[in-house]
Amino acid sequence: MESKYIRLIQLTNELAYIAEKKLDVIQLRPRFIQEPEDFFNGDTDFIINRDDYKEFVELVYEFAKNNGINFKIDQRNYNKVLFYFFIDKEKKIVFELWFNISISYSNKKNYTSESIIELINEKKVTKEEIKALLFITHLYHRNKKTDSGESKFRISKLLEELEQNVLKDKVKNVLKIYKDINQENLKDKNELSIKTLNKLGLKYGSRFEQTRFNFYQKLRRNIFNYKKIIPIVGPDGSGKGTVSENALKGLK
Repeated sequence: MESKYIRLIQLTNELAYIAEKKLDVIQLRPRFIQEPEDFFNGDTDFIINRDDYKEFVELVYEFAKNNGINFKIDQRNYNKVLFYFFIDKEKKIVFELWFNISISYSNKKNYTSESIIELINEKKVTKEEIKALLFITHLYHRNKKTDSGESKFRISKLLEELEQNVLKDKVKNVLKIYKDINQENLKDKNELSIKTLNKLGLKYGSRFEQTRFNFYQKLRRNIFNYKKIIPIVGPDGSGKGTVSENALKGLK
């Protein structure tokens, strides 16, 4: 693999580390990486408070500008925003930032990222316990195979983290729920996980807010001819102004 792509991997890993340290941003699931090319396939999932989103964008902007990488933001729905990081058109690394986590239990609902992060900050549950329980709901909601290489890796990694960080006096049954997951018992494990999360006090997101967001998105695109904003990022003196001027001339 070319050195520029190795550098992009290193920089996005550094960015993820900085974001988790500075903001209430949590990586949801470990990536299943067997070789460097895997970084450019799939995405890395995070949860973030909506109130921290602006600060995250500012962090990404400064980081990209100082390190000479490009990024693109794409919000496709109310629940998540995608960040694409790239040097050229050949390869990109994707971060998915979730404001709500979808689950399937009697009907489809969403847990808010605010309530998840609040529980962790109040030390009612560890980050590892939340991630383990949410991963079970993810497997069931997305109809994932528990015996796939990716699922087995993530189950093993999350179990390892869980055994080291469980608050046994707070959530005694998390380890019991998480062990011995398979396709046959996944539905039962999902129900147990959701009941545990509800008991801890996780809150569901508002369907009204989601419907309103989707409505305004359609208005912007279909009625007001809403266009994407394309930032031009680079260090001082790299030619951002020249590129912008030439682009505008070509559009006139």
